[in-house]
Amino acid sequence: MCLGISIMYPFDGIVGLGMPALSRSKDYNFLGNIAEARQLQKDRFAVWLSKQVDQEDAEISFGEIPMNRLSSDIVWFPLSSTVSGLWQVSLKDLTVNLVRQGLCKKQACHVAFDTGTGVIAGPKHIIDVLKQELNVATDCSNWDELPALGVELGDRVFNIEKYEYVQKSSEGCFVQLVALDTELPTIYLGTPFLERYVTIYDRVFLRMGLAFALHKAEPTGESTQDAAQRLMGRQALGKLE
Repeated sequence: MCLGISIMYPFDGIVGLGMPALSRSKDYNFLGNIAEARQLQKDRFAVWLSKQVDQEDAEISFGEIPMNRLSSDIVWFPLSSTVSGLWQVSLKDLTVNLVRQGLCKKQACHVAFDTGTGVIAGPKHIIDVLKQELNVATDCSNWDELPALGVELGDRVFNIEKYEYVQKSSEGCFVQLVALDTELPTIYLGTPFLERYVTIYDRVFLRMGLAFALHKAEPTGESTQDAAQRLMGRQALGKLE
């Protein structure tokens, strides 16, 4: 059985899709409960977030992977922990225009894929470095020069661009990165990342899958296949001594 649910409101509350450790009790773990009831073909779900150009609702699919939302192969990563209850994997580093920022040299970092977060969030010392390197002018004067922001997982880099990490309006340009009051080296990847990549949450093999999301048009005017080749999987450079 494959279930599909469209988002009717910008925020519908907490559903219970985290790992069991994140739930207050077993009764609140929605995914675990429907899986144990054998309502799914496979114990996993996938999230595709729509953009304005799509003119349709976002979609979460339970059981089967929505291949019509993918424009690349799926890359799988094992969960780095199940104790926190987060869907998290090991983070090698963060990159700006494919240059490593050396933010995970002192202690191991992780990324958590969080459908309840509308930004990219993390500890202040990491977010401050990223904001400085991205250097987004609030008056949008350097819009054309803004770099790609990358997440290096294993031997792959998953880039997002200004179209995802900057909110641009008549009031100006505002970077969608938020500092948290925490020392835990975990980066929470919310909407800016999830719009660019379909995320697949697999409880059978305790792993995360990432694939380039298919949208009706790319902001650069290029094909989705060309965008995927340009942004997904390129090698990072420098600063990882």
